Amino acid sequence: MIDFLIVEDSTSKRENICSLLSEINKDFDITYVDNFEDAVEKIKKRSFSFVVLDIQIPNTSIDQNKNSQGGVELLKWIKHKQKSGVLSPPKNILVLTEYEDLLNKYSETNKSYRVFTYLYDSTCSSWRNQVREHIEEYILTTSSNIDSMPNNKVVYSVHGINTHGEWQKDFGRYIDGTQFSYIHVPYDYLYYPLTSFLCPHLRTEEVDRLVEDLIMTAKKYPNATVQLVGHSFGTYLIAEALAKLPVENAPKFDKIVLNGSVLKSNFNWSKIVEKHGISKIINNCSLQDKALLASQSVAIGLGMAGREGFKGKLTNIIENRYYKGGHSACLNKTQFEEWFTFFEQNEIQPHDHRSTVNLPILLKNTGIAILPICVPIILFLLFWNSIS
Repeated sequence: MIDFLIVEDSTSKRENICSLLSEINKDFDITYVDNFEDAVEKIKKRSFSFVVLDIQIPNTSIDQNKNSQGGVELLKWIKHKQKSGVLSPPKNILVLTEYEDLLNKYSETNKSYRVFTYLYDSTCSSWRNQVREHIEEYILTTSSNIDSMPNNKVVYSVHGINTHGEWQKDFGRYIDGTQFSYIHVPYDYLYYPLTSFLCPHLRTEEVDRLVEDLIMTAKKYPNATVQLVGHSFGTYLIAEALAKLPVENAPKFDKIVLNGSVLKSNFNWSKIVEKHGISKIINNCSLQDKALLASQSVAIGLGMAGREGFKGKLTNIIENRYYKGGHSACLNKTQFEEWFTFFEQNEIQPHDHRSTVNLPILLKNTGIAILPICVPIILFLLFWNSIS
């Protein structure tokens, strides 16, 4: 069991730390105190896997003021008791401080105690990524389940927004019921709201988290070939993460299946394909996908490649397939079977349910193409009319 002691008197900061820990593993055992004295009592009785503390903490539970060096004094106490042989120290100690000057002041002292110090900023994801990486590396080093078999096969799936990835559960059950010797790794970034989807900055934070998770996947399955499957916003995360992910830290990727993709039709896959050695990409398009009309119209930097396909084929690496149906039309058992035929035998069953182009269809497609131009103009005119 991996257990944590959080020594933090700020409720909001403590809640943010607990939220991060729950994202990593909901089964972590978490205890928290808000002062030096209570922390000492907890550490005397138990050797925690992690102690997470602030530099400035009150001395006791009744103190109104913080001790500006309370966290440092706690570290010194742990070190002294460890040398005296009367204490089994925590396996890891992480210090999170909001103050850069304190971080710089005590960083050398903390290094001598084998303590890792990070700058905490509630508006930034950097501290979350750093702490997550530290914890996940510890999990790997202590786990007896690290898979290092020579012929591992992994399929890694990423879901979209406004969902908990229900199709991933169906996909996992399908894999369990077949003869395929694949390990399914469903990436779950919890419920992702529409507001975050529309904000490029928040999308970037989610991309960074996926990059870290792919790096951990490479460490956990070092000999595996990884197939990628994404739906909706998950296709954007996969593409952007592959663009950012250093090849030296990456798993060995092979094929990609995209469903209901929110990427632009002119997204340039060439550098990603060359960088990671992607052999083939299937792009499943749904011809009545209304969700992608919104993606094309109002989401900055996004489009509807999951409706109209990607332009160009990159020497037959990209295969667009067209189906009748809505945003989740390609998330079913029939598709799962086709994905594994693709993974195992490199066979692609072509699908093209597009109608012959006539004047009504031409006008409809033209209207859809100019949506990104029309929508901002209409919104501006409505706003202008409301204030005039």
